[in-house]
Amino acid sequence: MFQKWFLLVVLFFSFSYLYSQVELTEPYQEEDFRIKIFIGASTDFLTARSNTRLGIWSSRRNTGAPFDRFDRSGSSFSILPYAGIRLSENVDLGIAYNHRGESSRATIEEGEIDPVEIRFSSKSNLNGVGIFSRITVYNEKRFGVFFRPAVKYYFEDYREFRDSRLDLQIKDRFVFLNLGLGLSYAFSEQVRGYARFSGISYVNGRWKEVGTDVGESYSEAGRNYSRSGIYLGIDWTF
Repeated sequence: MFQKWFLLVVLFFSFSYLYSQVELTEPYQEEDFRIKIFIGASTDFLTARSNTRLGIWSSRRNTGAPFDRFDRSGSSFSILPYAGIRLSENVDLGIAYNHRGESSRATIEEGEIDPVEIRFSSKSNLNGVGIFSRITVYNEKRFGVFFRPAVKYYFEDYREFRDSRLDLQIKDRFVFLNLGLGLSYAFSEQVRGYARFSGISYVNGRWKEVGTDVGESYSEAGRNYSRSGIYLGIDWTF
């Protein structure tokens, strides 16, 4: 609960600061800077053996699949194209689209007398759109440190398979509030590279099992400091 309210307060003050920067960049106040446009993309890729979900998910629901009880192999890939405006040397505001694909595999034995090997797998396609900002708090020569508040809306199609047969399909919709931390490096006046960490987040949404009345609303505050929460990106300023 503390993480949820802390994140909401930080997001409120971050976007309030953004509003003030819009005022500060009026020509009569800051004649040596003009608002610039930037485009870019970030991505992450991860393969691992684990008994927890990868990526943006954590433990929001338990569908009864074996992945919470047995080691499994899995992969997660995300790409996030974005575009925005540079309000000042230290403040960016943009809109981003996020696609993440996840897949998992596990083999377990069922039955005590004559155990039978069962192959389980899952696939997930996650898509989202939202707004974000980068607020640089340290800027020295080519290096910078920034906070990245963001608000996004996600929708997911999640499927589980048992011996290659579809056993479960879930549709999910949720709002995602996030406060990340990142590092930047200016290769030139036009090109910058970024390394970003997901940080803390708050999620509120609802999932429903396809073909049934099973489903529930949920909310969760959490943090992601694992490798799946590290994004590398680059953008160009015009």
